[in-house]
Formats: sequence, structure tokens, C-alpha cells
Amino acid sequence: MKRFEPIIVLGILIIAFALRTWNINTPIADWHSWRQADTAAVTRNYVQDGLDLLHPKFDDISSIPSGMENPQGYRMVEFPVYNLLHYTTYQLATRLGIDSIDGTGRITTVFVSLIAAFLLYLIVKRISDYKLALLTLIVWTLLPYNIFYSRVVLPDPTMITLNLLAIYLFIRWLDSKSDSPLRWGWYSGALITAALALLTKPTAAFLLAVIPAWWWLQQGNQIFKDIKFYLFGVLSLLPLFWWRFLWIPQYPAGIPANKWLLNGDGIRLKPAWWRWIVYERLGNLILGGIGMVAFSIGILQRPQITEYQDNQPIYKKDEWIYWFWLAFSILYLIIFATGNVRHDYYQIPLIPIVCIFVARGLQSLWNQQFYITLIAKPAALLVFALMLAFSWYQIKGYYQINHPIIVKVGHQADQLLPADAKVIAPYNGDTALLYQINRPGWPYITLNSIEDMRQKLGATHYVSVSRDERTLQAEQQYTVLAGNDEYVIIELTPATEGTSSN
Repeated sequence: MKRFEPIIVLGILIIAFALRTWNINTPIADWHSWRQADTAAVTRNYVQDGLDLLHPKFDDISSIPSGMENPQGYRMVEFPVYNLLHYTTYQLATRLGIDSIDGTGRITTVFVSLIAAFLLYLIVKRISDYKLALLTLIVWTLLPYNIFYSRVVLPDPTMITLNLLAIYLFIRWLDSKSDSPLRWGWYSGALITAALALLTKPTAAFLLAVIPAWWWLQQGNQIFKDIKFYLFGVLSLLPLFWWRFLWIPQYPAGIPANKWLLNGDGIRLKPAWWRWIVYERLGNLILGGIGMVAFSIGILQRPQITEYQDNQPIYKKDEWIYWFWLAFSILYLIIFATGNVRHDYYQIPLIPIVCIFVARGLQSLWNQQFYITLIAKPAALLVFALMLAFSWYQIKGYYQINHPIIVKVGHQADQLLPADAKVIAPYNGDTALLYQINRPGWPYITLNSIEDMRQKLGATHYVSVSRDERTLQAEQQYTVLAGNDEYVIIELTPATEGTSSN
């Protein structure tokens, strides 16, 4: 089979691409549309206003994220590495006649995730062997949770790819000979990609911890006497330090509250935390329940035996990196306890190591010799098939647009409203409706009344998909531009000054 390895890998990647491009042009109104809309809005504003990486902006100008009014719409979270990739993809797509921020955002993530898949394959092949690498690649390709989150408009998949690239380049550096002309290219590349990963999302630090762990496994305590060890850490962290502690504090209104992600509700390591992280997320959502069998076997299975000395097995020390990797991932879950419980996309960083251990477990099941030897291989196939089926049952609803009305109304409002409109679009604080309208504004009524927001904040229009009391009152008080029993688009001028078309 090794002779056909390149063809097999290419075939798996083609399947991965096909699975992830299903409904690729779905509007950003599916699962986690709030976070996706905020990310996509940054790219759209780059397209409309010009590329300015140091001043990313989104549509929400309210005080909801940071506690301060944000009239400029600054979005000072991660450095917009993903948005730069998205912007580039969009510019290339327009040359082909494709004009879709949503679609190009998704396809950017798809391509980035395919690179991650190939890098994971190369890393596992170097650490273990090509068989485990292929099986890991298959699990990565077919896992329903990973398929969905390999096509979302979020920075997390890009962070994973940069992490894996940094790890791979670093391994190549350590493996290269001292007189190799590419030696310092590997080191520099690993350092740069590690810095970019941290800029993309600081939680990359938990995956990048694999690098010093691998270094220690290869060279032991000697690394603490090597200046390159400290140089790598300092230089990779410097850009993040500049961005987080020197640059974005100048724009406090654009920095959303984030300390709650650590342990804002005090749930860390409590029974509810274990239930949500282990049972609900890792067990049911990601591994479909039965996949925990393979995952657990993979963890319990020791590294490969390379030889015997005095009848004692000598294990392949490189494979201990998997357990270090798992330990760093668990540490991430514990430190960002509330974030991981509140949002299931926070588990995206776990996917590489989860796929590795599931693949190890399936490989172990496949190779086991039971009393009836025919049981082993069917058992492995059954576990794998049921894992995918049960996980898909949990994930399939993520693709649905539960409130398609926001897309319809958003497009209509985009056509009706002036370019400089500032819109109140109440949607329980969710910016998905505001994103569809393609105007800056407020996803919530932040003052006592709509009139207060008109006079004090400069709101010009009101768009609602809820026929609540405030909406009915606004219809009487201001000029209705369009509406029916499901929605209303209102210009915030007194009804006597405009013409109602309700």
C-alpha cells in the first residue's frame, strides 16, 4: 500500500474538499452566526473601506461587547490574519465574477483546513508511521464536527493550520543536519508561523507547547542551555505582546469583555463542567458517544515497541509527544473553563489530538487478536461507522438556517437604506440580522427607547423581525418603509414627515 500512498492521500483530500464545499454559499445565518457574522463583517469592511489591518472594524457599534459605545465599530480581538486571507480570496474571486463575502469566507476556511489535514498527516507520519498517519487523516476528513467547523467563517481553523505548520517546520529543523542549507529556514519558518498563530488566537499557545515538549524529548535538559530555545519563545511572543498590550489598549471600546471566558461562572472542574466537556462535547457531539471507545483505547495504548533489551520492551519515545499534546489540550479546557462550556467551537483546538488518539484506538482494535479473530476488524469498522453516524445526528442541525427571515429582511433593507444609515436591529443582542443589513448599528435597544437612540446616538432606521410592543409603537411613531406580519423596516423620522407604506 505504501507505493500508492501519495495517490491515497490525494484521494482523501479530494473527498475532504467535496464534503466541506456542500452548501458552501449558505448565508451566515447558520450555527454560531453571531460570531461568524462579526468575523465576516471585518472582511466586508476591508472590501468597502480599504485594507487596514491595524484597525479592524465590524458592524456592532453598541456598548454590548465592551461596555462602552463604539461609534467607529472597532473590533480589537485577534489580529486579522484570517481576514487578510479572506480578503485575498474575495479579491481573487471577484476576478472570476464571484461576489460573495459569505462564500469566499467559507472557501478560505476549507482550503486552510485542507492544509491543516495534510500537515497533521505529515506530523503523524514522522512521529509514528504512514499507516497511523493515513488513518488519522481519514478520521480528520470524515468527523462531522470537524467537517462543519472546517467551513465556518471563524479564525480558529486558521490558527490550527498555523500551529500545525509551526510544529511541522520545527520538527524538520530538529531533524535537519547542521550543514543543511535549509536548516535555518526551517527554524525561521517555525518561529514566524508560531507568532502568526498566536496573533490569530492567543489560545494557540496551548498547541504550540508541543514544540518545547518535542524539543525536550529529542534533546533532554540540554535545551535549557541552548539560546535558540529562549530566542524562539521570546520572538514568537513579541508580536502578540505588542498587539495585546501596546496597540489595542488604545481602542478600549473595541475590546470585548473576555475575562469571563476563564471561569466567569465558577464552573471549572465542577460536575457540570465534566458533564459538558467530557459527556456532551467530546463524547456526544464530537465522537458520537461510541467514538469514546476508540479514543480511550488510543490513550491507554502505549507507544510502539521499537526493540527489546533484557526481555524488556523499549518504546518509541517520539510517540510520547501525543500524551504531552493531550495534556496541553486538557489544560486549555481547564483554564478556559467557561468559554469551553458556553461555546462548542472552543473545542476546535482539540480536533488534531482527538483524531490522532481515535486513529490509534481504531488501529489497536483492528489489530487485536481475540478468541474469535474475526471479531477485531468488524468491531473497529462498526465503532468508526457508528461514531460518524451518531456525531452526524448531533451536527446536522448546525447547517440549518432556523430564521431565514433575517436573510430576506436583511437583503431588502440593504437595498432600501442609504449607505450612511445607522440601524437598530434588535435580535437578542445577536449581530446576525445587523450583518445581513450591511450597515453599522445596534443589535439591541441600548437606551431607554428608540427615540433616545435616535437623538443621542444618531440612529436613523429600525429593522425588526419581531412584532413586539416596541415595534408596534415604532410603526405608529415613525415612517414605515416596508413590512408585513413577519418584519418591518422603519425610517426614524416622524410619520407626519414621511410616507408610510405599511
